[in-house]
Amino acid sequence: MRCPKAKKLISAYIDNELNSRDHSALEQHLSTCRECGLALAEARTIHSFFSQAITFEAPPGLLSRVRANIREHQTVGSSAMPFAFLPRMAAVFFVTVILITGVISGNILMRGVMPRPAEKPDLVLALDMFDPAPPGTIGGAYLALTENSHEK
Repeated sequence: MRCPKAKKLISAYIDNELNSRDHSALEQHLSTCRECGLALAEARTIHSFFSQAITFEAPPGLLSRVRANIREHQTVGSSAMPFAFLPRMAAVFFVTVILITGVISGNILMRGVMPRPAEKPDLVLALDMFDPAPPGTIGGAYLALTENSHEK
C-alpha cells in the first residue's frame, strides 16, 4: 500500500470501519512507514479531542424548522436557478462581440495601410523598400544637403 491511499484510510481505521483486507494492509504499511504512523497519531489525537467534547441537545422543533427552511428554499431557488447564470453569460457574449468587432474592423482599416506580403522573401528584405529619412524631416533635409555637396 502507498502513502496516499493509507492516509485516506486512517479515519476509517480509527473508527473500525475497514474490511479485514484493508485493515491488515494498512497495519502492515503503518509498521514500515514513519510518516503515516505520525499521521495516524495525529488523527487519533483529534479523534479523542472531539470524543471528549461536550455535546448539547438540540432545542425541540429544530429539525422540523430546518426541514421547512430547506423545502422553502428549494421551491424558491429551483424556479430562479435556471436564470442565475444569465448576467454572466450576457457579459461573456458582449465581450466576445466587442472582440470580434475589433478584429474585423482592424482588418478592414489596415488593408490599405499594411503592404501585402511579397511572394519572394528576397523582395521583402530589399533595402530599396526602406526610406532612411522621409522627405520633409530633418534627416531628409540633411541627406538632401549632403548628397548635393558630394555631387559638386
